[in-house]
Amino acid sequence: MVELTLGKNIAELRKQKGVTQEALAVAVGVTGQAVSKWEGGGSPDVELLAPIADYFGVSVDRLFGRKVRDYGDLTTELAESIVAVTDMGERVKRVMDICWTVNLAMMVSVTEPGHKTVEEISNSESNGAYSLCLNDKVASTFNFPEELRYYFIAPEPAYGWGDKLRF
Repeated sequence: MVELTLGKNIAELRKQKGVTQEALAVAVGVTGQAVSKWEGGGSPDVELLAPIADYFGVSVDRLFGRKVRDYGDLTTELAESIVAVTDMGERVKRVMDICWTVNLAMMVSVTEPGHKTVEEISNSESNGAYSLCLNDKVASTFNFPEELRYYFIAPEPAYGWGDKLRF
């Protein structure tokens, strides 16, 4: 049932954000009782879906538990997500987390049977591991431990690698 999923997802997002029902209610212009009703199986008015989704920084589809594969203009959305963080330390962390995910995705081979997902690679026993990949298309190096994650990636220049790149 849509209402139950919607209410459950709103409650989950609210708890993840660490806010009360009353705080969510104030943010979207309703009463705390209304939020309680949603989380108990009711549903918000349709015009409140976008403000609720915006409050949590998710899509309306996410509120309904849908995973949508249309990423649209991901570059613009990523930039807006980064700029929205005013604390520079948190902004750097967000950028590094995004870059880390991109780098892990570079390691995933969708052509191999039983290939590992980004999550499996990220959660693997790779602490202390260091990786270097240099082939005819890209050079990539990165370090796995969370306390010192870093990466470097560069596409092959038009003039070739030659002896320009040393690790």
